[in-house]
Formats: sequence, structure tokens, C-alpha cells
Amino acid sequence: MRKQIVRLTAALLAVGCIAPAMAQDKPARIVLEAATGSVMVSDGGDYASVEVGKELAQGESMMLADGANATVAYYYEGQPKCTERYAGPNTYVIDETCERAVAADGSGKTIGLVAGGAALVAAMAGGGGGDDKPDVKPTVSTGSN
Repeated sequence: MRKQIVRLTAALLAVGCIAPAMAQDKPARIVLEAATGSVMVSDGGDYASVEVGKELAQGESMMLADGANATVAYYYEGQPKCTERYAGPNTYVIDETCERAVAADGSGKTIGLVAGGAALVAAMAGGGGGDDKPDVKPTVSTGSN
């Protein structure tokens, strides 16, 4: 019984800590925050080089050349920004959702609330004990009886 309460509490805590970080509305702005190498963007036409600080739109394609890197920042109303990093030769579609469950504040530090909540959940789920049933070990047969 106690293990069930601990698991339920852990699940509720996990949902309470992680869901707000994941439940993001449309971003107010999506901005190319950093870029190295050849980074180009297209809104359906030809690709054109893009400067750091350019506001990107949902549905645009971003193409990175070999050795290129880009960081895109998503700014949500009333929340710290969330960043996604892209690397290597590929074409990416900019969507309205930051894929990371952990947001970063303006100084680049990871917010510890979600990580701390996950550590607490892990500690609670790993502990427990004290259920009403004794541990039953499986019977191992060593041959015919």
C-alpha cells in the first residue's frame, strides 16, 4: 500500500514539474540566436544566408552546410526562453514547439526545477518498502524430486 502511495505521489510530482515546461503555447518570437558556418533560410523560395538575430517563422526551412551550427531561441510569454541547437549538414523545418523539456533562462543556465523534481521522483520511487506483503523468492528446482 505504501509503495502505491509513493508511486502515485511521484507520478503527480513528475507531471506537476515537467508539464509546465512542456505545455508551451505558440512562441511570441523565434530567433536565430547563434550561427557558425553557412546557415541559410527559405520560406518556400530560394535559400538565402541569414544573420544572427533574424526572426524566424514557423514553417521556414533552415539549411546548414557541413560544419555549420545554429542555435534557435523560442521566446514564450511569461516564461524563460527555450533553445534548440542544430548541427551538421541537413535541412530543418522551424516549427512552433521547442523540443526541449527544460527551458534556459537568459544567462544560459538550465533551470533546476525540472531536474530537481526528476531527482526527487527517482529517490521516492527507488525507496518505499513497507508494503504489507512479504518478499517471496521464486522456488528454484535443482532437479527431479
